Parts: sequence; structure tokens; C-alpha cells
Amino acid sequence: IDLTPYAADDGDRLARATQMVGVGTKLYVLVQDLPTNLLDPANQPGKIVAVDMTTDEVVGFVTLDGRNPSDITYSPVTQKIYVVNAGVFVNFVTDVNDAFGGIEVVEPEVLQTEGIAIDDADFGNYLMNIVIGEDRAYTIVNGETIASFDIDALVVESANLYTSPGTFLPEMAVDDDGRVLLTERDVNDAGIVALDGSNGNIIAGPLDVGALPAALSLY
Repeated sequence: IDLTPYAADDGDRLARATQMVGVGTKLYVLVQDLPTNLLDPANQPGKIVAVDMTTDEVVGFVTLDGRNPSDITYSPVTQKIYVVNAGVFVNFVTDVNDAFGGIEVVEPEVLQTEGIAIDDADFGNYLMNIVIGEDRAYTIVNGETIASFDIDALVVESANLYTSPGTFLPEMAVDDDGRVLLTERDVNDAGIVALDGSNGNIIAGPLDVGALPAALSLY
């Protein structure tokens, strides 16, 4: 499935697809549309390309308001897609005062964006990942801090639920009990950390997994 046609014809034409989420029979693929030199600022908006998984054919796409999208998920409660836009980096620093970073909401059935609902400035820095629990959603800020937000009111609940002493949190997940599981890479105490998603209190961990954890998934 060629995603090149959905990247801007700006001399680079690199889709740079990153994450994807399945909703029903459709697969929604996040296209970053970043330049050849990844040190250059993101100069094009991100896109979502919808693929029919029964035919493997593209059935639509939408251009996002944000740039450099890094993660995508879907809430069966709100029936909407949520995209994390990391925004524009210059010399490894993102400008939270521009209009290109934050949490963007998309209607999957009609493939229309509702725009950036929560600006990255409300979190204090660039965003990476997103996971949705029963009552709230979570994102990783500046690669090291877990923040929570209300997916109904679309407001930040806590901009600092947990900050890693190891300065890098690559991934997280939420279990059915609302616990946020983190891949803590503190070289002095690495492992999986379980947080109370409502207040950020550590329930357990770090649980040693034998090495610095890089990813996790719940089955």
C-alpha cells in the first residue's frame, strides 16, 4: 500500500508512516510527512490514511492541523481518534507557542479533524505517546513525564503525574484496573512501574525485567 501520494510534493515526498490503529474493518495509518533530513523542522502537516482491511485499499485520508504526529489511538467510549502531535523542533527544542503541537481529535467515520483540542503548551513541553483508560487519557511529556487529561472535557488533569528519575520513558500502557504501567529506564533502578492513574502514586515497582525496558503490551 503506497502512502507516497499522501505526502506533500515538496521535493522530499516521504510519507514516514509511524503508528496505526484499527477501528472495525478500517486501519488508520499515521503519516508524519517529515523531510529527508530529520534535523530539519517539520514543514508539512501530518496525515491519517484510512485503509479498508478487507480489501487492502485506501478509502480516504485527512490532513491534520498538527505537525510531526508521533502516536495515535482510538476511544470506544467517545468513538473518536486521538493523535499526539510532537510539533516543530528547532535544534532539538520544540516551540510550544506555535500552533502545531498537542492532542488532536479526529472523527474516524467521516475522516474530519476537530483540530488540536489541547495545546502542548498546556502540558509544558512536547508530547510523545498516548494511551486511554476508562476515565482519563495519558501522554508522555518531554520523554520523561507522565501527564493525564480528561478525554470528555479535553482539559489537562495533571501535567506531572510522574517524572522518571532516569529521564526517559519510551512507552506506557493502562490495564483494566486503571493502573498506568511504565517502562522505567533509570539505570540505577530499571523495570516496570505501576502507578495509580488518578493520583500518580506508585503501586508497585520498578519490577525487574532483566534489562532496560523499551516497550510493553497487555494481552
